[in-house]
Amino acid sequence: MKYIYLLFFMMVSLASNAQSSFFFVGSATDKISDPITLCSIDLSNGKLSRIQSFEGTKSSSYLCISSDKKYLYAVDGAQLDSKSKHVSVASFEIDEKTKELTLLNKQSVMGRGACHLSLTSDNKFLMVANYSSGNVVVLPVDKDGSLKPISSNKQHKGTGPDVDRQKGPHAHHIQSSKDNKYVFAVDLGIDKVMNYQLNQKTGVLKENINQPFLKLEGGVGPRHMIIHENDKFAYVLNEMASSISACTYDAAKGKFSIIETHPMLPTDFDEFSKAAAIRLHPGGRYVYGSNRGHDSIVVFEIGYDGNITKKQTMQDGIEWPRDYNIHKAGNYMIVANRNKDEIRTFSVDLNGELTMTNNTLKVTQPTSIQFLD
Repeated sequence: MKYIYLLFFMMVSLASNAQSSFFFVGSATDKISDPITLCSIDLSNGKLSRIQSFEGTKSSSYLCISSDKKYLYAVDGAQLDSKSKHVSVASFEIDEKTKELTLLNKQSVMGRGACHLSLTSDNKFLMVANYSSGNVVVLPVDKDGSLKPISSNKQHKGTGPDVDRQKGPHAHHIQSSKDNKYVFAVDLGIDKVMNYQLNQKTGVLKENINQPFLKLEGGVGPRHMIIHENDKFAYVLNEMASSISACTYDAAKGKFSIIETHPMLPTDFDEFSKAAAIRLHPGGRYVYGSNRGHDSIVVFEIGYDGNITKKQTMQDGIEWPRDYNIHKAGNYMIVANRNKDEIRTFSVDLNGELTMTNNTLKVTQPTSIQFLD
């Protein structure tokens, strides 16, 4: 297994001729008028550079980029309709040469507190999770990358045992299966991963009869999830419990089954901490989870059966890690230290473990990192 991973690492590294890689950072703050920033990382030493910031949205807490790298989509905290208080999502065209953004249009997400968005693999539909209102929506994408009005709106229902955080549904993450047949919505308020089938012509969601939802332990507060590249495993990050639930995944039916749930905090840590983001290493051998409060990123190794084993807890240079991302070559991670108003580079070795570097860049309240290449 180690030699296969080493071969993958070398092939990806050799395939990249460019010395720099571009990425966008989203900022969840009303303090600035240009909340999306284009940056670059020097792949020879991990140095970070700011290129340009862009206007057009308000408090862009999450971003996603189309697979053809032509369009960027951003959460927009602005209310298109002041009466409903619904926020919006914005579409941008990315200039092929300069990487500059041009605003195409905005659409209402028919909800409040939009916090996560993603595209189907064919870029035909954008999906959005609304935290405050507890609903998820689908928006068709036009040929020019602009967004059409909502094609489907699913309101979650229920409560959880935590009277402060789980009085109602709080959708926090949404993604499609690799073949776009299914859509999975992680809901912190009801401790469920809601499971839908997607009509790939109309963009309408309906209940997946194979498994309407995956129920997690009460009070864990699931936040994000990731499906392994092999389409056999999945991992759910539980915000309130600061844990990761390893699952098997039946891609044909869109079904999940929990293997085991693993804590991310030391047993003797009893202060405030909530999990934030989960990422899979490009080689498929490691999965990472971040903690805000304990201020750490935890590295887990994935076994042949999909279960995970903790390898490292990195705290150096980390402060409220709201998001982070790993370059496709697998050797650098960029962490968004939101409360420190900075992003920082970490090197990643062949064992998936992190080493802090002194490469930092000031960005106001960074909350989303998305690589362009």
